[in-house]
Amino acid sequence: GPSAAAVASKNDSKAADAPPEASPAAGGNGQKDVDSPATGGTVICITETGKPLPAGEEASLKFLTSLRRFILLKTDGMELGIGAYRIPRMGKEEVNLPQLYRSVVMCGGYHKTIQKKGSWKVVAFHMRVPSTVTNAAYMLRVHYEKFLLEYEYTFWDNPDIEMDLLRNTRFTREQVLLSPVPSGPTRRGTEAMS
Repeated sequence: GPSAAAVASKNDSKAADAPPEASPAAGGNGQKDVDSPATGGTVICITETGKPLPAGEEASLKFLTSLRRFILLKTDGMELGIGAYRIPRMGKEEVNLPQLYRSVVMCGGYHKTIQKKGSWKVVAFHMRVPSTVTNAAYMLRVHYEKFLLEYEYTFWDNPDIEMDLLRNTRFTREQVLLSPVPSGPTRRGTEAMS
């Protein structure tokens, strides 16, 4: 069954409904507040409580900070937006990583998306990728696998229990939540396209 930590974080998800101004991502001061789960970590974005990413620029910015922390932990210090983790481009636009995550989760998560023919075309449509990008479906999958797949496995509570067992085991949600919130402005290239 699910770990005690996973159950605890599910029960804690009410804390994520706190007012946005209390969030460290908004204020950038990183101090403990109502967004902190009982485990002592800091929830930056509602996605870290197992929920899908809501629409809106504020949610997208929190998601990017959350993803930045995740990548720092996963790669032992690499920065989102720089070097190997610079934001990829499709056509003339940077890939909107929050929207890519939103779209794939909306389609049932990565595994459903790779199993169901045409799903990545749906994702490309949600992402408003120009039709001139002929390999959009393939490229979005590649970018998802690099930037977002482990994040999905670590955080998203997939309603399909069988899929939920495919969780990333390299670290628990708690390990990520207990790692420091990245300080300073998010680097160039991580601002969300609307």
